[in-house]
Amino acid sequence: MLAKATTTVILMVFALVNVALVRIKLRDGIDADAVNYPFFVPVIGFFLCLGCLLLNVTRVLGIW
Repeated sequence: MLAKATTTVILMVFALVNVALVRIKLRDGIDADAVNYPFFVPVIGFFLCLGCLLLNVTRVLGIW
């Protein structure tokens, strides 16, 4: 039970980090020394985390 709760929390944190990365990408003024990844990388990361989170929640609830 503790492992499932930990997995859920970690997936939520990763999803929030990806949302923060999207917000940073949408801001103006990217630093020249910063690593610059394409915009779709955090977007895909968010949707992958969200999909894994939904799968995890459905398994905990016994739907899947």
